[in-house]
Amino acid sequence: MVQGAIGKKYVIKHYKHGIVKTKYPDMTAIVASEKQRACRDDFKALNAIVKAIYNDPVERQEWKIKLGNPPRLYGAIFKAYKKEVEEAKVQRLQATNRAIRKSF
Repeated sequence: MVQGAIGKKYVIKHYKHGIVKTKYPDMTAIVASEKQRACRDDFKALNAIVKAIYNDPVERQEWKIKLGNPPRLYGAIFKAYKKEVEEAKVQRLQATNRAIRKSF
């Protein structure tokens, strides 16, 4: 079964009603907002970290044990690592808010 982009001309999509061939989207005129660029940059950095973890056999085994041998390890590592990063970000924000409140 073929799916996904074929060169930069067509995209094959699978729906429950059948297979559809569409034109490859032209994204040249799209201007991303500051938040979108920041989100994409964060995702790219997170993906690079997870890829490094996944490609290291020792760390990969540690994460496999930590997560309970999930069927899709890469996605599970990504989800867990993203959650850790977001929780750390929330904790830093809360600490900053406490420090601001104490200063007044």
